[in-house]
Amino acid sequence: PRIQRYNEIVREVAGAKNCPYVDVAAAVTDEEGFLPANWTYDGVHLNDLGCRIWLDYLRTHAINYDGPFVADAPAQTVE
Repeated sequence: PRIQRYNEIVREVAGAKNCPYVDVAAAVTDEEGFLPANWTYDGVHLNDLGCRIWLDYLRTHAINYDGPFVADAPAQTVE
């Protein structure tokens, strides 16, 4: 549940900043939000097979984005 909430927050921030969001979790989790046992070594982090599936998803779900890139954004200081 904590990882699912984190992903929701990232999606919300991306929307608020008008940035594209690629929902990788949808590609690597089952209906209940868990990683398949053979794609992970600890239930949280992807193993080699899981990383290959993740990479394939990224390769096939590229976003055409014409907005500013991080390098173009002004520097911000976090206190």
